[in-house]
Amino acid sequence: MAQTEKAPPGDIEAQLEELEAEADLLREQNELLQEETAALEEERDSLQRQLEEAKEAAAVEIRRQPKEGWEQYFPDPEETTLKGESIENVRELLGEPPFKIRSIAENEAHNHEIWIFQPFEEDTSGLYLFFKGNKLWRSMIDEFNGLFGSQLLEDEEFWME
Repeated sequence: MAQTEKAPPGDIEAQLEELEAEADLLREQNELLQEETAALEEERDSLQRQLEEAKEAAAVEIRRQPKEGWEQYFPDPEETTLKGESIENVRELLGEPPFKIRSIAENEAHNHEIWIFQPFEEDTSGLYLFFKGNKLWRSMIDEFNGLFGSQLLEDEEFWME
């Protein structure tokens, strides 16, 4: 039987110190890589959100006329069954209008928007939707010859209350 030679204690201590130093270095590198991985994952998540927002924005189709079936929500030129509905719900039902005036405030309750669709092919009528605080406040069907000279910005009851 051959006897194995034992290394002197000094050599073992040196090897142990070397291994501990290498382990410390690997721990530091691992920590740096974990931090870098977390930063890259955060950047990836941010880019994914931006991509989803861009896809949603690109999917919005601006429509001259409201979506088919819009008439059911407007039984009379001065009346709508959508009064009090959110902008999101109205957009879902009618689509994105070709004309929009909006004033966005710090406090959402003070937001004001006016949407105008041209619901008829051979007619200059406009379907006007007035939103206050992101809810449909009033609607009307009336003549529309463009924004210039329309006096929409002079409606004190809408803008000031």
